[in-house]
Amino acid sequence: MAVWGAPFSHHDDADRALTAAVAMHRALGDLNARRAPRPSVGIHVGLNTGRVAAGNIGSERYLQYATIGDATNVASRICAAAAEGELLIAGSTFARLCDPPCPIEALPPMRLKGKEEPILVHRVRWDLG
Repeated sequence: MAVWGAPFSHHDDADRALTAAVAMHRALGDLNARRAPRPSVGIHVGLNTGRVAAGNIGSERYLQYATIGDATNVASRICAAAAEGELLIAGSTFARLCDPPCPIEALPPMRLKGKEEPILVHRVRWDLG
């Protein structure tokens, strides 16, 4: 998991998160090409935007920076719904994009565990950009 906008938010946090996700997919494609004929490695990515509680959690022996809250849970569920090689973003992230690096297509609203209403989701066509 990666976080943008915490502890300080920027106007382009959604763009920076999406750019990083696209770069991850492309870098993995390059890695898989170099590794051939070995089995390829795949990832699936889901992005969401919203308010979270962020900070250091743990103990004196193990401390890590983490986020908790509905936005984190929704991001995790969108990621889990993405197929290998797919990059899905919530409508909340799509609405904050200033300069998407590649085409984005709307998908039918997605039902997610813990949410009464379906969530707007978009597929980022990183392979076309």
